[in-house]
Amino acid sequence: MLSAQPATRPAHAGTSLLLPRRVTHNRPRVLCLCTGGYCRSPLAAGLLSFHSGKLEVSCAGTTADHAGQEPALPTIVAVFERTGGPFTYTPHLVTRDEILKADLILCMAREHRDWIGKHYPDARARTLLFASMAGEGWDVPDPEVQSLDRIRPIAYLINQVLRHGVGTIETLALINHLKRAR
Repeated sequence: MLSAQPATRPAHAGTSLLLPRRVTHNRPRVLCLCTGGYCRSPLAAGLLSFHSGKLEVSCAGTTADHAGQEPALPTIVAVFERTGGPFTYTPHLVTRDEILKADLILCMAREHRDWIGKHYPDARARTLLFASMAGEGWDVPDPEVQSLDRIRPIAYLINQVLRHGVGTIETLALINHLKRAR
């Protein structure tokens, strides 16, 4: 029999039944990594942020070659204007804290994945090749910046990986996030 009285909300309404309370306020963290943190990883991080609102995304490099320099502007800004999202960053050498906080580390090339394995062996299990998110095994080529004509195809490749792999990235980051929250 239907009642004219409004239904009462269960005590757990508004909370997730799937996630432990202590992690519901945090989004999984993804770190995109390239050599200088100057071009490929900022492109990947910015485009990933655009494609997924479920993740906290950052970028860095395995060398300090571009640390503190102005970002690769105006070329990367032009790419982001065409893809729909602002993204700010400062090129820098990845820190131990960034590695420790990352639930998933996406490397633009095998050399970056190997660098993590050598310098941060405990992070190796959550470090993957970016293209593998779309079932591919290639490295994202280094455009060596400063030319929109050289960056545009790299942005296209990154977008293609994200078109096919953003769900995989979100899932792997969430799984690692939940495992690490225990």
